[in-house]
Amino acid sequence: MSDDPYLYRHPEPLQAATFVKRPHRFCTTCVLDATGEQVESHLADPGRLKAILTPGTRLYLTGPHGGGRKLPYSTILAEKDGVGINLVTTRANTLFPTLLQRGALPDLVTPDALLRLEREVKIGKQRIDFRLHDASGARLVELKNAGLRLGDGWAMFPDAPSARAVHHLETLIDHVQDGGRASVVFIVGRGDVHAFAPARHIDPDLADALEHAIDEGVSAWACRVTWDTVGARDPLLLPIHLRAPDEVTP
Repeated sequence: MSDDPYLYRHPEPLQAATFVKRPHRFCTTCVLDATGEQVESHLADPGRLKAILTPGTRLYLTGPHGGGRKLPYSTILAEKDGVGINLVTTRANTLFPTLLQRGALPDLVTPDALLRLEREVKIGKQRIDFRLHDASGARLVELKNAGLRLGDGWAMFPDAPSARAVHHLETLIDHVQDGGRASVVFIVGRGDVHAFAPARHIDPDLADALEHAIDEGVSAWACRVTWDTVGARDPLLLPIHLRAPDEVTP
């Protein structure tokens, strides 16, 4: 097992910037701290991010990148009240194999029991993120990146209605009903939360689908990861509640 406290390290240095506006879903306009230059940066997270992307928020970017890109920079992290928040949703998939190797999800599979891991598995009309193999056979695993925080430290998913996530859960349910094994893992990309719940006030269909999935035998996990300008560290399993206290949902 690695002695590196980081599960993942950013491959490029990050540049501090200040958020100005979000011209469209996949773009942030920022002012670079180092030069005062206003730049446009690609944003990989398509969520609403209303509580994160507010004027004056500290962002961390990479770039400028060449290759004829329309947006020369990439938005990697936000920082709110000193807490790093991952803004690259695909990092959940990047982290997952390392989380397994480090034993961060022992009830899903332990490092010594993992035999093989497949990515992007076609199941019917859907692609499921992973299929892991252990001595008991195969298991489908769908990952979801959760960055929404409400109330006194509740992580939630999603921050916008997601029919795609509902379809993924329905695929897992069908797989379990056909005799297979399946799990959903919420990778929580911020370190200031202590529990997870579906955002029923935002997407009741997703919340109902998650509840149905668990009832049918799909296992669910939430793993918090702390992000900073070096990378990701300190994985911690969070309790999952199907309904958060009323006071944390508007």
